[in-house]
Amino acid sequence: LNRDVHVVLEGVDKYNNFYGTIKHPAGNISEELLKVGLSKVVDWSAKFTQDPELLYKAERIAKEKRLRMWQNYVAPARSATIASAAEFVGKVSEVISG
Repeated sequence: LNRDVHVVLEGVDKYNNFYGTIKHPAGNISEELLKVGLSKVVDWSAKFTQDPELLYKAERIAKEKRLRMWQNYVAPARSATIASAAEFVGKVSEVISG
């Protein structure tokens, strides 16, 4: 608290919401929150950052160490047939929004 930070405006969405990065002299605040398991990456807003892979990597670190919000995280099972399939058949059971 009560520290000077640098805010980098990185984009504006179609609803005029601003997206940016808060940088403290010690580093990127978003990255640090992700590394210690206090936040998660949201795909649609990550695209506004200069280096989204940095954020995904920080989140992976917290998941691997099972920190805070990831303490009960179980990685999804990967099937070789599903991962390599270009198409699959499914059934829509519910549409939640628009």
